[in-house]
Amino acid sequence: MTGAGPVVTTSWDDGHPTDLRLAELLDRLGLAGTFYVPVRNPERPVCPPREIRQLGQRFEIGAHTISHRRLVGLDASEMHAEIAGGREVLEDLLGRQVTAFCYPGGKFSRRVRTEVERAGFVVARTTMGFRHDWAVDRLLLPTSVQAFPHPVGTHVRHALKEGNWSGAGNCLIYAAVPRRDWARVAVRLLGEAVRKHGWWHLWGHSWEIEALDAWDDLASVLREAAASGARPVTNTELGSLVE
Repeated sequence: MTGAGPVVTTSWDDGHPTDLRLAELLDRLGLAGTFYVPVRNPERPVCPPREIRQLGQRFEIGAHTISHRRLVGLDASEMHAEIAGGREVLEDLLGRQVTAFCYPGGKFSRRVRTEVERAGFVVARTTMGFRHDWAVDRLLLPTSVQAFPHPVGTHVRHALKEGNWSGAGNCLIYAAVPRRDWARVAVRLLGEAVRKHGWWHLWGHSWEIEALDAWDDLASVLREAAASGARPVTNTELGSLVE
């Protein structure tokens, strides 16, 4: 545990071309972001190398495997190729070390975590939610809120399945709001994180923000984060604060 808070971080998965619009918003507000980019993604487009370099000039770029495959169930050689290979491609592209990793689909296991640690990552982000405390594993880093209107029951089921007991409890406390209002939940958790000198971590996908036409909601939440007095950090910087 640490007393380094309060801090705020954001992270954005899949390297979609709409990440550039999101990056402009973060930049205007002076917030940090970590963009997790797979080398390729059969599910949707990925930014071309020029745009990844552009993102990397201002923000942290994290690895998200070679091909966005779920890692649980892969054999050792496939898993290593996805984890280490994705990192190597990004490091060659950016000309610097890549220290953050994100588990595709939020799927992880003890075996997958071991391989991520062996690859030398400082931090590895999950999709576990509703956390703001320092009692965390930096290679199974949870989040606070996803920028997406999941129903409360979905959040609780995922938290229980992942053994995220604290997150399940917080979900019942903070997410009991109407209309699956993720923005309101995010602001409530932000206030709690600042009050307790913890951390606040908003994550999502720019392509979902675009599909939902949720840019105004996102901007409102990020303005609250920028005005909160909490220090903006990257995911790697957050992980380095965890003992």
